[in-house]
Amino acid sequence: MFLVAKADSKIRLAGVLRLLPVMVLLGFAVYSVWRYHVAVHLPGGKFLFTPVREWLIPEAFEILKVMLEVAGRKGAYFAMMTAVTVAAFLALWKYRHPFARLGVIAATCFVGFNPVLWVLYITAFGRLNALHAVSFWRFNT
Repeated sequence: MFLVAKADSKIRLAGVLRLLPVMVLLGFAVYSVWRYHVAVHLPGGKFLFTPVREWLIPEAFEILKVMLEVAGRKGAYFAMMTAVTVAAFLALWKYRHPFARLGVIAATCFVGFNPVLWVLYITAFGRLNALHAVSFWRFNT
């Protein structure tokens, strides 16, 4: 949201900051409902990080390679998202249209989520799932 406010001169940062409590409250509401769902419907509990000694740091680039292979097999989607990301990056400096706001938000999520997912494969998914980048395509769409 802050990137959008920075890029669009029509959006005042003070207005975004005024909405911040509402955004945080809605996020907290979603988190609370999710925690209730996990407690009631998932007998194994929530998804947890593995102990540090079990992290797959030596295999990190092998995992990244598998993630890139999956992305290569889904080329149309990743090409589209790369184009959106490039257009959104350019929109930060040459903002032309209100539709660019959506592009900036989508690109921020896309670019931010994939490194987070890589870290999760290394630290939480376990060896077999991580080395096969299980559900990488599903997590991206």
